[in-house]
Amino acid sequence: MKIAIFVDKYGTVLPFFSSGVVEIYSDISGGWKCSHQVPLDLSSEPGMYEVLKAVRMLVSELDGCNLLVIENVKGIAASYLSDFRMGIWKFKGIFNEDNLLNHIRKEVEKAISEQKQNQVTATPVPFGKEEDSVYELDLATMLDCDASLSSRAILITFFQNTAFRELIIICRQSPKWLEQSMELLQLSQVFDDMGDGLLCLTITPKDFVSGLEIRKAVHPDKISNQEDACLSSACVGTGSCATVISKEQLVNKTMQISI
Repeated sequence: MKIAIFVDKYGTVLPFFSSGVVEIYSDISGGWKCSHQVPLDLSSEPGMYEVLKAVRMLVSELDGCNLLVIENVKGIAASYLSDFRMGIWKFKGIFNEDNLLNHIRKEVEKAISEQKQNQVTATPVPFGKEEDSVYELDLATMLDCDASLSSRAILITFFQNTAFRELIIICRQSPKWLEQSMELLQLSQVFDDMGDGLLCLTITPKDFVSGLEIRKAVHPDKISNQEDACLSSACVGTGSCATVISKEQLVNKTMQISI
């Protein structure tokens, strides 16, 4: 794990709009080591262009670190840091190396563990009676809530692990990879325009009895990998549903601690 700390020469954690040094620490063999230092001076009330330039420079120097410890940040700077997927951990006081870094690592790992326990698996769900073998998937909402999800990953796993008679998909566009893989997977599809930019895509196997074995025999690498770009503006925002949250998403959230 890597953590960046913005401090002055006395080791005091600084607000973003200050003059000091960003120190990048790496967790190596159970201990913390400062691997790199980046001077940063934003103490002269810089304009938007100067702030963006400084953020770009800082991110380019962080060597894969995406968590920055500072006293506070606000306004356009907070927005730019978020755009560059830089997480912020707020702390006020003197930087005590091992205590603070170990505390941050523990809290991040705890949050990730709790999220995994509460996550909702992105997969089609049964619709109606179990013996009907009908499933549905609101793909449009899933992609709106988490742009990191992939229709290909969700559906290939389902196709190769589930015997179904019908799969009803709500989507904004038919996945191109799926259209190109219909014959290979021995599937057929019917479209229904629901309005408001939504489609109802009904997928059925050409042979229910042998369908699962046919799909299992197809290596995933043989299935078209032409993925679709999400057309929803919500993909650039944050959804309101509960889906899988990655470590990268977790550290993008602003955290505040007091120790």
